[in-house]
Amino acid sequence: MEWQTWLLISVIGFTFYLYAEVRDLRTRLRRLEKTNHPSPQEFSPELDQELAELVRQGKKVQAVKRVREEHGWTLLEAKQAVDRYED
Repeated sequence: MEWQTWLLISVIGFTFYLYAEVRDLRTRLRRLEKTNHPSPQEFSPELDQELAELVRQGKKVQAVKRVREEHGWTLLEAKQAVDRYED
């Protein structure tokens, strides 16, 4: 084969290798993001008191909504943070 053919094959192979590496890195990043749980320590003292009171009153849904409004977290992240007030 001519050298151009070998060059083309090499470039295509390298492209596939890079694609696989990027895909693997994205998968690892998603996995890391899932393990990064928010903590109530990130709340201001006022919000902390408000959430503790809402949970005490049995108004967990309102507490979750309040966390989402304040921090823009996902529903799951906010629920996990509010659940820590029950312990």
